[in-house]
Amino acid sequence: MEKFVAKRTNLVLPESDSRFFQYYEGALSGSNFYLHFLPDPSRSADSNHLGTISVRVGSSTYELGGHGIVYGEGTNALVDNVRVQFSLARQILCMGAGEIEPGTLEWKGDEFTAKNVYGKNVHGSLQVSNNLPARTEFFLGDEQAPYKTIEYTYGSPADSFGGYPARFLINLLSTKGLVPAAAIEFKSVLLAKQQLDPGFFSPSRLTGSITYTNAYSNAVFYASASKSKNLIRTDMSSLDKSGGFINSKPRLMIYIGFLVATLVPVGILLIWRLQNQNQNPK
Repeated sequence: MEKFVAKRTNLVLPESDSRFFQYYEGALSGSNFYLHFLPDPSRSADSNHLGTISVRVGSSTYELGGHGIVYGEGTNALVDNVRVQFSLARQILCMGAGEIEPGTLEWKGDEFTAKNVYGKNVHGSLQVSNNLPARTEFFLGDEQAPYKTIEYTYGSPADSFGGYPARFLINLLSTKGLVPAAAIEFKSVLLAKQQLDPGFFSPSRLTGSITYTNAYSNAVFYASASKSKNLIRTDMSSLDKSGGFINSKPRLMIYIGFLVATLVPVGILLIWRLQNQNQNPK
């Protein structure tokens, strides 16, 4: 997928919540991707909104915002956030199946088997209407009730979004049965004519001029010194005292906050039911 713009509405949050709906722009090629939160669909990925473009290309994980780039390595909030954003990108572009481990899906007719990101067995079926996917059901292990169903609605003509549904509704199993959890609505879709080159996901293509580089390695945050531009190991006290780091403390707090803000709605959709399965294995 070379480029898409989609609106994602989280139906399990109250309408007063600021995350009730969000617009996203992104691209996906294998495990390489970028996903950009958009305040509105008319703003492109180069509009430089702080901390809103998550990227993975090859073994490199980073986020872009403002005029800076922050690389993430090991285990930390930034790396976790990019991983969640990848699942969200796949949820949008893989017909709602963002929790399926890439490369594990196998079809036999209209039935499929797969592994989820927790290594659990998943199976399900696809219902077709007028030669178009109409509904997908997902089951965990040998459970009799689906933990998720997805219903697809198409535009006119049906292939107006490159074969993707114009809209799909994700229902998740709760104590009240299957309830609407999220809706995805495409605004535009541009299919790639061939596999996207890694350079497609480079910082120079996704943002404007980069004036500083920071890094988050495991639990340690390294920030650019204002004079030398060298990366210097920091902690919260040194950020308070030095004043020599470019946006370091605000950016660190933003990434932590952005992770929390993202994990809440996405986590509801991707791990709510799966966590219950882990706690109650068959």
